[in-house]
Amino acid sequence: MQFTRKRYKAKKFIAYFQSFTNTYADLQTLCQKYNQIKGFEDIVGISVSTRPDCINKEKLDLLAKFNKDYKVYIEYGLQSIHDKTLKKINRQHNFKTFTDALKLTKQYENIYPAAHIILGLPGETKKDMLTTAKTLAKMPLWGLKIHCLHVVKDTALEQEYYQNQLKLLSQKEYLNILIDFLKLIPKDFVILRLVSDANPSQLIAPKWLNQKSKVLQKLDKRLEKENIWQGKLVG
Repeated sequence: MQFTRKRYKAKKFIAYFQSFTNTYADLQTLCQKYNQIKGFEDIVGISVSTRPDCINKEKLDLLAKFNKDYKVYIEYGLQSIHDKTLKKINRQHNFKTFTDALKLTKQYENIYPAAHIILGLPGETKKDMLTTAKTLAKMPLWGLKIHCLHVVKDTALEQEYYQNQLKLLSQKEYLNILIDFLKLIPKDFVILRLVSDANPSQLIAPKWLNQKSKVLQKLDKRLEKENIWQGKLVG
């Protein structure tokens, strides 16, 4: 917070429970974790990242209690709407699990839901990815976080990569898909991330992933040059 105040002149903050699954515990433990934010007067929001199969009414009730003093956001790791893909990458949930979680969340007027998706998942075509965009565009989401598939050390994907069983997107391919994806997303969706990155010591491929600033600059130039904007193809 001190760094952000100095670098970006920030005055207020959202506490982000990001890594791992931040609703995967009993209510007492979750309450203790979330309550840590109450010790910081400049924190005005709480954002919880989790899986759609790790949420229920009791946990949403707990988050809703923070509405009195904080903006409350929840992010669900969906990754793809295609059950064949979710099975292939061993997500252990299907698309219906996500739609059920979203339906439950929308019962809470002041909890803002977002979805995480990954472009370039094994076996998915560009058409598959754009179908994900079209489907999510019709859902009651507040925001989207977009990631690019990448390989890190000590994973099943690493083995597939070295056995030439995995095709990763080039930077150009990713930008082409991302631009067409954004055309299909309504203007009122908040895009929380446009490209992911990874710990350099753990990243196997693609190496361009961590050139985040350059990727975003190229994206900006293309959007401007080609007269493209988020929601351009949404009626």
